[in-house]
Amino acid sequence: MTPSMDDYIQDCIHNRELLGAGEFDLKQFFECTPPNAPISVEIIDDDLDLIPAFERAQLQASSLQRLMAHRDRQD
Repeated sequence: MTPSMDDYIQDCIHNRELLGAGEFDLKQFFECTPPNAPISVEIIDDDLDLIPAFERAQLQASSLQRLMAHRDRQD
């Protein structure tokens, strides 16, 4: 995965993507996890911080729902 910044730690705390929008293959990752595994969403991104909290939560929930719909189709 290619960081957006030279400092990897700073990149990790400033430039995350919505679920499924980044380089990491979350679909494949979830195919390897048990269907009852707990899932928590935390997306640390400076641009998302500029969006009102409710709208940000909706975007994050939608990205999780799309990912879970893909996983559910695999069963």
